[in-house]
Amino acid sequence: MKRLLTLVLLLVTTHTQTKETQNEIITLKPLPAQEQFEKILYSWTRTLGEVLHIIRTKYYIKNVDLTEPMIDAINTLLKSLDPHSSFLDPKAYNAIIDSTRGQFFGTGIIISSNKSNDDDFLVIIDVIPDGPADKAGVQAGDRIIEIDSCSLRSMTIDEATAKLKGERNSIVNVTIHRIDAPAPLRLSITRDTVKEQNLLCYYLPQHKIHYIALNIFSQNAVTQLEQVLKKIDAKTSRGLIVDLRNNAGGLLNAAVDIAGLFLPKNSLVVSTKDSSDFELDKRITTRDPVVPRSIPIVVLINQHTGSAAEILAGCLRVHSEAADRQRKAHVPPVFLVGSQSFGKGSVQEIIPVGNNCAAKTTIGCYFLADGTTLQPAGLTPDIMVGQKFPPNEQIEWVNTFYGRERALKNYIDPETKTRSKPAKSSKKSKEDKRNWKDKRKEAIASDHQLQSAIDLLNLLEVQHRCEPKSVNTREKALNFLQTHHVGDGTLELDEVSA
Repeated sequence: MKRLLTLVLLLVTTHTQTKETQNEIITLKPLPAQEQFEKILYSWTRTLGEVLHIIRTKYYIKNVDLTEPMIDAINTLLKSLDPHSSFLDPKAYNAIIDSTRGQFFGTGIIISSNKSNDDDFLVIIDVIPDGPADKAGVQAGDRIIEIDSCSLRSMTIDEATAKLKGERNSIVNVTIHRIDAPAPLRLSITRDTVKEQNLLCYYLPQHKIHYIALNIFSQNAVTQLEQVLKKIDAKTSRGLIVDLRNNAGGLLNAAVDIAGLFLPKNSLVVSTKDSSDFELDKRITTRDPVVPRSIPIVVLINQHTGSAAEILAGCLRVHSEAADRQRKAHVPPVFLVGSQSFGKGSVQEIIPVGNNCAAKTTIGCYFLADGTTLQPAGLTPDIMVGQKFPPNEQIEWVNTFYGRERALKNYIDPETKTRSKPAKSSKKSKEDKRNWKDKRKEAIASDHQLQSAIDLLNLLEVQHRCEPKSVNTREKALNFLQTHHVGDGTLELDEVSA
């Protein structure tokens, strides 16, 4: 640190400029991007050196420890670039390393990964049933405002996640703001192994349809899903519903492996490109599919379907469309139903730097096999179907401000290679008292989007029996469904006069 400070101060003393010289620089023509970056870097590192010199020579307290201020400064710099870049201090960085080794225990809280830099709270999207947080009384829609008495103001997602994780049987205290609660709730959560409940499957005998819900992508989910899919009989099943609502993603490798259960071997799932459209990476399926090619598939998505979940839904539709155009029945017909997905299509890399820290920075965007990107618009369903039971105001608030990439400050637009700023709002919310575990099955039974998916598959089955040629391709089937299923489309109204 002393050597770095000396070098910076040397830079300051040997390159001073007069006010007139600075004015001359301002009037120069715009420089190319790289030269402009270097000019700004040179100018402001000199200013930083000047400030450090002032602290060293003029600040009242001598020998002040600059570790935390420097971490905060670098973190502020990275967080200002886009919503998903940040600086990982030693604790946060080591927590991520430990999580990849399985050397951690958690709380069973599913948090929104889209905390704004200005937010002083963390939104809970869901809790794992029977997990530590569920047992402690944490509910979906709650907002964490403190972790172990530390405010979440200016805290990154990675820092907050690191604070929630810890040794088994250790306790983490969280302060929660629950809408309409008379005061903040202070809950103690005992960290423990969180059972992976990534997959939920039901068979609907009345309709002969399989329903599968995935809440996150993990290697365990791949194994479970494969076992379930192998039980589907194309001769007796009318269709398959894959529920990716509220699935924020997970392991990209798991998403690619799951895609391999549906798509032919060597199918392109997703590629990563930088700002120059140079391909940094691509992922392809490496196994043979197990899903019958003739069975129609409805994929349910909503505003909390993000990242790897969007990649899976998007790639299944892209390959289904391509097989339709090529008149090759090697991919099942796939239809996306629900509401617009989140739009998290940017790629972050964690790069180790000095002092046992790391920079988490956006290096590119994901692109599907047809060249389209998920960033920032997300996926538009083939058939729009909103959730008809009125959500409580708390969940509605979450959906509005944490269910869109476009709602985030400085989100990246790969088309213009720029960052944009969203409009602000002040909508309030109320408490959701439903318990996920106890009412999950009841909620599914009265789920309007799921019921619409069932109706679509039944409608397709009836039409296939009556006039098979009218729905023998994905395009024909989609046109038929869009024509005969109301969904959330705009109705044409012709007034009839009396």
